Amino acid sequence: MQISNFKEGLSYVPEISILAIAISWIVADFFMGTTSALNYVLLGVIVFITVMIKWKIKALAISFAVILGIGSLFMLLAVLSEFREFPQGDPEGLKLLLIGSSIFIGTLVISVWMPQKYFA
Repeated sequence: MQISNFKEGLSYVPEISILAIAISWIVADFFMGTTSALNYVLLGVIVFITVMIKWKIKALAISFAVILGIGSLFMLLAVLSEFREFPQGDPEGLKLLLIGSSIFIGTLVISVWMPQKYFA
């Protein structure tokens, strides 16, 4: 019984990671002094993910996965575009490419992995 609960909990890793990033971003923006305004987009993401997890709505899962996937591809192309502006062999450009591409490829993987449990 505990193994099935663990496997079910593992299937929610993408949603939990997105929630953790959004919550930490709100806390950092609000309490660390960068801005005193609440970021309503991130608040909407938190509500959206929470509703999606609680009620397992397939349409929300697909729409969020598509938006996340398109955004990841767009940002990956932006990283590649910025990398081309660096001189060839520049270590800062290589660092940008490695970190940026790993972040957005990871997000792209999350966007593919996330909605699978809603259709199983």
